[in-house]
Amino acid sequence: MKRQATWAAAIALTLATFGIGNLLATPASAKLPLLGSKDYAPTGRGFGSAHPKQIYNGGVPSGWVHNIRWRRWGKKVAFGVGLGHQYKPSGGYYRKHVKVRLRARRLGYCGNSNWPAYTRLKVQIQKKPGGPFTRWFNWSGSSNICEW
Repeated sequence: MKRQATWAAAIALTLATFGIGNLLATPASAKLPLLGSKDYAPTGRGFGSAHPKQIYNGGVPSGWVHNIRWRRWGKKVAFGVGLGHQYKPSGGYYRKHVKVRLRARRLGYCGNSNWPAYTRLKVQIQKKPGGPFTRWFNWSGSSNICEW
């Protein structure tokens, strides 16, 4: 009997060490949602991952937001704040970063994936460093962030 208890303890320790016990005990509904899909911006960053610290659509500097801090990730709507780049009216970009507000919403699934994801992303960006914010608009003009 003592030998069986020792084996059971060793197996439990192994499962706990490698996190397998938690993986097996975690229901699918507890999966943290992703921000859209990697297919949305194959040469970008952040899409297809949970609460990314940066997102980039793979294009110009205004398509990059970094130092993102999220709140309410996994809820119906998640809110983020980060830093980005904004065009100057005379051309080029401001040297200082502008604040960017993000709102990820519409939990669902992208394509054939069985992993939950936010499928919509709205943003507001300061018109200039320290200035007022624009109205909310779709990220990169896209109605969804599952595929381009």
